[in-house]
Amino acid sequence: METPDETSRLDYYGAFSHAIDVKDLKPGDHIYCHRSALFFYSHHGIYVGEPDCEVIHFSGIPDSKIGSSSDSSLDDETKLLLQELQTLPKDSKRAKEIEKKLKICIKSTTLAEFQYGSTLRLVAYGCSGTKQFFAMVSSHCVKVMPSSETVKLAKHFRDHPEKWNEYHLRYNNCETFATFCKTGRLDLAAQLYQLVRNVFTEWKMGPTCQTAEEVLTKYQVEDDSAIRVGVMSHAIDKEHLKPGDQVYCYRNICTHHGIYIGEPDCEVIHFSGASRINSTTLAEFQYGSTLRLVAYGCSGTKQFFAAAMISTHCIKAMPPSETVKLAKHFRDHPEEWEEYHLKHNNSETFACFCKTGLQDIAAQFYQFERSVFTEKDKEPCKTFEKALEKYREKP
Repeated sequence: METPDETSRLDYYGAFSHAIDVKDLKPGDHIYCHRSALFFYSHHGIYVGEPDCEVIHFSGIPDSKIGSSSDSSLDDETKLLLQELQTLPKDSKRAKEIEKKLKICIKSTTLAEFQYGSTLRLVAYGCSGTKQFFAMVSSHCVKVMPSSETVKLAKHFRDHPEKWNEYHLRYNNCETFATFCKTGRLDLAAQLYQLVRNVFTEWKMGPTCQTAEEVLTKYQVEDDSAIRVGVMSHAIDKEHLKPGDQVYCYRNICTHHGIYIGEPDCEVIHFSGASRINSTTLAEFQYGSTLRLVAYGCSGTKQFFAAAMISTHCIKAMPPSETVKLAKHFRDHPEEWEEYHLKHNNSETFACFCKTGLQDIAAQFYQFERSVFTEKDKEPCKTFEKALEKYREKP
């Protein structure tokens, strides 16, 4: 395994500045430049160092900018696409293709284009906790993959951008992409999460992946709900939902939970009173309320500070495909699920079980007994079959 040397290359520049000279860059480096006054936002990418591909970076644009081609921060290609989009019927095939390309734009550019006149800086990995504490966005405790694997992963998504998720300023931005290419993790990007993603959460993280192939396999099957929610608000738009998501809405003083399926004739499966497991549209499920997402695989810090513990869990969920299978099984065989009980067997109990194979993590009526302190010792199921087997073996 290659040993990361970002920290040693930065010692010369002192503890706080991560500025680096171009001649000191190496393929696979995670680089960034500040793009706003007072360093509020920075743009990240992976340095490749080839003549026709110096940097690979993710620069999809949010929905708020898709209607305008006059933004000075946009490159010429993006402006042309926006201009073409404005001439097309909104529901046309070409319009949808352009919108998707704009939202998932992973491109290779020159270093000068990436810098955009700003100082080039290097993100360091494998740092001490002290170093990370004083430089949260630019330093990480976790180790990285070999540089050659990082380059391979960045090139894969450049050539297959449709396999990456749509751009979102908060949970899927350029930093998310770059840290993922370095480690295979989606929960390291820190510039918008400085209070919940830091040395206190990273030191508990397990080893990172070692190959691009391992990362891609993991990316295709793992639940990523933890990186699609904010620090406090778990509100989510329909277009950002994925099959297997646990969604919920407030209903007076309680919350109603379900599993998002995303099929035309079956958008959500949820358990309600009178022992019914229903398949309904998302609109029927929402009932006019704001849609929210339950996050799994969160840090203990995140769960502890979440405004409502019912929306956050430390334990990891099953692969989303297994969750969908489990929800559909009980929809087709509702007699196998126990009778409804407001406190002990409600919509949240059902949804949490479909996500993990556990019936004792639903928290809206147990906010003091069920928390980060109790979940850390629980072992979720990994497959639909194992969850069913465990459920049927219950005394």
